[in-house]
Amino acid sequence: IPARDMTEHEKSVGLLGVHAKSSFELAQQSVSRFSDRIEIRQRLVPRTLCDDGPSQIAMMHPDLDFAQPTIDAFTGAFPRWTAGGICPLDDYLWQRFEDQRSAVERYFNDRGLTTIALPTAQEIAMNLSD
Repeated sequence: IPARDMTEHEKSVGLLGVHAKSSFELAQQSVSRFSDRIEIRQRLVPRTLCDDGPSQIAMMHPDLDFAQPTIDAFTGAFPRWTAGGICPLDDYLWQRFEDQRSAVERYFNDRGLTTIALPTAQEIAMNLSD
């Protein structure tokens, strides 16, 4: 995640560069046994969802760890989120990710959507619209 897309808090708790060892090649290797069923794109998640993501999304798991990229992903995906769709969020209740949590809560509250905190420090957002 570029530093320009991080909050000052995210930088101050040591998240800058935390995914520096991630790579497109590593992602491909990790899911190679599913290569006949998935497509991997080498670009930022929010851009993929906004530009040419699927027409309908029933389950989305944006494990991005940062506030702005997560909101950008939601912005791209939300118009296509199906009724009954779910969105699990990892690391949600960890103090280190409080900016992401606050941004996500605002995003879902502004749209009247339901979220449930889990004792595992995760959160699940649900689209309960008709």
